[in-house]
Amino acid sequence: RNLSLAIKEIEERGRANEDVLALLEFIKSSKRGVCLGR
Repeated sequence: RNLSLAIKEIEERGRANEDVLALLEFIKSSKRGVCLGR
């Protein structure tokens, strides 16, 4: 699964807790990326 699609799906559900939201913000704000595109 594509990370961008997974993030979008989590955000659309609207049920993420504070820790998940913080992780999503970190992923989106990262300039160098956080995972390999494999």
